[in-house]
This record gives sequence, C-alpha cells and structure tokens, in this order.
Amino acid sequence: MAPEIHLGKPYQGQSVDLFAAAIILFIMLTQRPPFQSANQSDPHYQLLAAGRADLFWKAHEKCEGSSGLFSDDFKDLFARMTALNPKQRLSAEAVQKHAWMQGSKAGSADLVKEFSLRKEKVDEKVKEERDARLKERAKAQGKIKVRRGHACEEEDDQEDQFVLEESKLQILEFDEHCQAK
Repeated sequence: MAPEIHLGKPYQGQSVDLFAAAIILFIMLTQRPPFQSANQSDPHYQLLAAGRADLFWKAHEKCEGSSGLFSDDFKDLFARMTALNPKQRLSAEAVQKHAWMQGSKAGSADLVKEFSLRKEKVDEKVKEERDARLKERAKAQGKIKVRRGHACEEEDDQEDQFVLEESKLQILEFDEHCQAK
C-alpha cells in the first residue's frame, strides 16, 4: 500500500496504483518485495523516504548477491514511482516513456527458452520435495529395509532385501479383561 493510504488519506487512483506497479516491477525483477510496508517503521522504506536510496539499493544488492542486478534506469524509475509525495510520482504516460521501459525486450524464442529452463528447475524441485515427503512418510509408517540382517536405506537392487511394514501388522484389540477380541 502506498504511504498515503497508511496515513488515512483518500485514495487517489493513479498515484496509488503507480506506487503498487513499482512494487510489482521490483518483485518481478527480484522475486521479493522491496519492503514490508510503506511506512516509517519499515527500515527499507525508511531509507527511500529519507532520501537515502543509495543505502536502499546497496542493501538489496547485498541481499541479491549481485551489484549489477539493478540498472541506473531501473533505480530511477522505481524511485520516481515510489516517491513519498504522490504529486512527485510519475504519470502512467511518463512511466511508459521512461528509459528503462524503452530498453531491450525479449523475443518469443527467448521467452520460450527462459520459461522452459524455469520449468525444468521447478519440476526438479517438485520431484525432490515429493521424494523427501515419500521418504518421511515411509519412515513414519515404519518401513524398515533389511539387507543381510542389517537395517539400511532403500537401494535400487533387490538382492536379499525384505521389507517390514509396521502399518500392515495386525493390531489386536483387547477387552476389559485383557483378552484378545
């Protein structure tokens, strides 16, 4: 939310929406928000509001592990879209004409390649998480692999392996006289 909303001022569509658009641009670039809340108690926003954008960017570059992630054009656009005073924020037309918005654009082949790479990474991560859940579930259900008399992790070869699944053991119920039902 724009700082003026936190201060209880009336909603002014364009300036509030452009502030939000700047936050979205930042998230698209970094996959994280620039600050938690646009108020004086947030340390990152405090740097911007106090005119210490240099420290704001330094902190984010350190967090991202890259000093080249934020171009000067992006920094300028972001600062002008998130200005503390809504009257000092860029108009939508000025944002569209800004140098950062006029920069190089990816073609469809580049986009397909990039999203294919991202999908591979996501699929790999999903598989790792699924495998870890299955392993934990097997542990929780009491699956124990025995190989030549020793408990061991699951292995691909089936030689001399026996599986004991405690979840398949029959649970005997007893009555009040401790007799099996």
